[in-house]
Amino acid sequence: MKDAQEWHNLVSLIQQLQYLEAFRWAVDRPMPAPVLDALNQKWPTSKLFVDSYKCWEYVRDNGTIRKQTEPLNLLPGSAILYSIKANIAYGCGATEHEMGDIYKMLISSPNVRILELSVYQGGCKYSRTSPYTFPFQEGHRFPPLERLVLNGYEFHDRRLRHPHLNETEAALQHAQSKQMGIEAWYNAMDWTRLRHLGLHGLQLEVLLRFHGCLPGLRSLHAGPKHFTRNTTAEYKQQLRDAVQYFVSGLRNLEELSLHGFEEHLPLYTVTQHGPTLRSLEILERETSSPGFRRPVLTLEQLEILNETCPLLTKLSLDLNRNGEWPWKYFDALTHFRSLRELELWAEANEERGVYRELRVDKRTARMVFDYLRSRKLGVPLSSLSIYLGDFDNGHGGGRRGFSWAGEKANKFVCALNDTGKVVVTNVVESRRRKNAEMRRLQDEASAKEKAEKAEIAVNVNT
Repeated sequence: MKDAQEWHNLVSLIQQLQYLEAFRWAVDRPMPAPVLDALNQKWPTSKLFVDSYKCWEYVRDNGTIRKQTEPLNLLPGSAILYSIKANIAYGCGATEHEMGDIYKMLISSPNVRILELSVYQGGCKYSRTSPYTFPFQEGHRFPPLERLVLNGYEFHDRRLRHPHLNETEAALQHAQSKQMGIEAWYNAMDWTRLRHLGLHGLQLEVLLRFHGCLPGLRSLHAGPKHFTRNTTAEYKQQLRDAVQYFVSGLRNLEELSLHGFEEHLPLYTVTQHGPTLRSLEILERETSSPGFRRPVLTLEQLEILNETCPLLTKLSLDLNRNGEWPWKYFDALTHFRSLRELELWAEANEERGVYRELRVDKRTARMVFDYLRSRKLGVPLSSLSIYLGDFDNGHGGGRRGFSWAGEKANKFVCALNDTGKVVVTNVVESRRRKNAEMRRLQDEASAKEKAEKAEIAVNVNT
């Protein structure tokens, strides 16, 4: 009853609408029954986008907030469920509900076409009973997904490892479990319908198994887990070779993102899709290792890309800071005749001397944007984004690889507004202002609620 009263206004709005094509749920709590029922009854052909999947409800109990003892998820079996986005964090004790709930939604909701799933270890409590994979069962099928993004999904079940196995036996069990997990995915759905694939935390065996199996794929975002000191050079090269092999089995790619391989893949990995490619990202991680600089594309490589990828409208590249702006590099970028959007990822580390002087701020971002626009061939450049360091890494599969940049991470965007005027935005400052305004509004609402309760109490007593 309380839930129905809380969502009365939204339910009423849904019932009064004359037309509804899609409904997006981005509230950080499970979708309540009154809202879902209203959508199912009034708009049975609409598309439901769940952008913040939660199966737990938090309730206030005597002034404290606690998690309910049982998960709440009413979405499995919903005919309107179209998109699922979820971040699953392990680190506060073992729980199997999140992964199992998403699996139930996939096998029982026939119209799901989008799944974006991020799995990560958070906090300081590690549990081997936390599932990093779906509980596949023979005969279960997923709907034909068109967009699939997996970040941190491991494909092997950690819970199978027996503590008394020796190193060789454990490695064999791990390999067998992973192969079973990959085969379960392969058999679970029709892969010919997939158009976008994001694999953040690439696994060698996945690339080899799915080579040549995705004829409809038009967009690929791929990057490995962060390499550690224990990652051998041999494995790194095997992974780069596997990516080349996987990409060679695709046809007519329109969007390609390759990030975090420590070394650039051969340019042919990109240029073989040049005639159809419209968006390209080639990004590497910045680290705090002394003397290490990320590889960046050379002028000659930019020229090759320009010649082989004539339809590129968006380009995202790394930009190392060496004490002065690379004007020749910018000149090469102005030759991409179809280019409209440009993203440059600059280093945040300013402790290495020579490029400490090269500041990235609103003024310099506008200077670079004006320079590029004044020399641009073909269509005009409509936007320039300059990233500084580990901006927006988060749990959704960020491009960078370090967390020590802290307050230095930022993003500056130069774009044309509706009147053709250039607007430069410091994204961090903009977010801070919005957050401050949100806190002010929340404080005002809280104060108003307390005043109303106090007034009611006074009236009751009198």
